[in-house]
Amino acid sequence: MRYPSKALKICVACLALVSTAVHAERNIDRDLRNASQAGDLNEMERQLKLGADPNVAYALWAAAEAGQLPAVQFLLAHGADPNAWTRIAIRLPRGPAASPLFAAARHGNRSMLTYLKSHGADPNAQTTDPSSASCSTALIEALCEGDLTAAQLLIEAGANVNRRSSTGDPPLQFALRAPHDRESLVELLLHHGADPDAKGTRGDSLRDDARLIPGLPALVEQIKPLAPGKMRQEEPLEVLAALHYKSLCDMGLPGYADQVKADYATWRKAQAEVIARIESSPDYPQEQASAKATFDEQRAQAGGVEAAQFAQSLHQICEGRLAAHFRNGAPLFEEAPDPQAQQAIQTLAAPQTTVTTTVRKAPSVVGGSVPARYGAERTTGNP
Repeated sequence: MRYPSKALKICVACLALVSTAVHAERNIDRDLRNASQAGDLNEMERQLKLGADPNVAYALWAAAEAGQLPAVQFLLAHGADPNAWTRIAIRLPRGPAASPLFAAARHGNRSMLTYLKSHGADPNAQTTDPSSASCSTALIEALCEGDLTAAQLLIEAGANVNRRSSTGDPPLQFALRAPHDRESLVELLLHHGADPDAKGTRGDSLRDDARLIPGLPALVEQIKPLAPGKMRQEEPLEVLAALHYKSLCDMGLPGYADQVKADYATWRKAQAEVIARIESSPDYPQEQASAKATFDEQRAQAGGVEAAQFAQSLHQICEGRLAAHFRNGAPLFEEAPDPQAQQAIQTLAAPQTTVTTTVRKAPSVVGGSVPARYGAERTTGNP
C-alpha cells in the first residue's frame, strides 16, 4: 500500500505545479495585453472592467512595442504605471527590455517616447530584477544591444549618460562592449557629456580600454582630451620605451624622423610633461648612447640575408607599432604580440618578457636597462 500512496502524492504534487503554471498569468491579463497590442480600445476597456491589471499584464509595453499610441494613451489614463517594468518581472521580456520607453525608442517612435515621458516614464529608471542587473536602465539596454537609434532617442528624452548600472559600470563600458556600432555609441555618449575617465568595476576607464581598439583613442582624445598633466598609470613606462625605440628607428631607417615628425609632435604634446622629465634626466643621454652603440654593433655584425632580415624587423617595429602608437594612441606593446613582431623586438635586444599596457615592471631598453627612477615612477594624476 505504500507504493500506491507514494504515487498518489507525486501525482497530486504534479497537478499542483501544473495548476500554478496555468494560473501564473490570468486570462484577463493576457487578453488585455493582446488587446493593447492590437489597439482594440473597446476590448481593453472590457478587460479592465473584468479586473485585468495593466501593469502585471505588461499591457503598456505591448502597446508601445506595437506602436499603438491610442492604446498607450488609454492605459495611462486608466492608471497604468509607465515604470512598472522596474519591479514586476513575471514574464519575458524582463528588465529594461520590458520598458515602454525602450520599446518606443527601439522602434524610433519619438512621439510615443515623448508622450510616455510627459506622463511619468522615467528615462533613468533602474530595474530591481537581478537577472537584468548589468543592463539595468533603458539606455544601457540600448548599448547592450548596440542600438544606436534607441540610445540617441533615450538621451534626447533625458537619459543620464553617466548613470551607472546596478553592478556599478558606467554606460561607456557597455558601449565599448556593444555587438556593433561601438565607436558611434562611444562618440554619441562622449558628445553628450559621458566621462571617459570614470572607472568601472574592474578599475578601468574607457580611456584605458580604448587603447586596445585602433582609432578609438584618437576619437576619445579629440572629443574629451586629457586634462594637462594627467596621464594613465602605465604611460611613463610606455613613453620611456617609445623614446628608446624611436631613437633606433631614427638611426636605422633613412628619412624616418622626418616621416613621423608631425605625428611625433602631436604625441609629444599629449605626453609633454613625462617626456620632458625623462629627456632631462642625466641618465637618459647615457642610456641612448648605450642603445646606439649596441644597435651599431648588431647592424655591423649582420651581413647578407641577415642584414635584410634585420632591416625588415626594424621596419616592422617602426611602422607596425611605433607609428601606430604616435598616430592613434595604440599600445606600443600588446598583450600577445604576433610572432614576427616579437622576434623583431628580441632581435633588437628588447625585453624578453611580454610588456603590456598594465605592466608593473619596467621594460629593459635596447643596449641597457631602465634606470631605477623610471621603473619606480608611478602616477595616477599629475606625472
